[in-house]
Amino acid sequence: MLTPQTRTPTAHDLILAWYEKPDPALLAPEFSCTAVGYPTAHRHYTGAAGMLDAFFSEIGAQYDVWSVGVDRVIEAGDDIVVIGSYDARPKGAEAAVYPFVHVWTARNGAIQSVICCTDVRPAAPAS
Repeated sequence: MLTPQTRTPTAHDLILAWYEKPDPALLAPEFSCTAVGYPTAHRHYTGAAGMLDAFFSEIGAQYDVWSVGVDRVIEAGDDIVVIGSYDARPKGAEAAVYPFVHVWTARNGAIQSVICCTDVRPAAPAS
């Protein structure tokens, strides 16, 4: 009797699953995150603990609301580019929308890395 074989999830599967619910089981042990333009103490985080315990904790300490909206997903083999925006409300401030670009790499059934780029600085007043 044949038993169904579980297929290895694609990079696309893994990244979309992450946006649905960040799960440390999706991350490779050597996972790395580079965060550019974020209000965090560091630019580089490693492992699930670095991403979930450090990076997300730093964001949570500064924002009452921080939600992710995915607008576009571009696939290139093991690399996935996600374009979207954060709907956010910094503590004690007005709500804002911050565009982002995330460049993910996933292979062998796990997310290997992400480069996250945004700009959370207040916009300059129009002249």
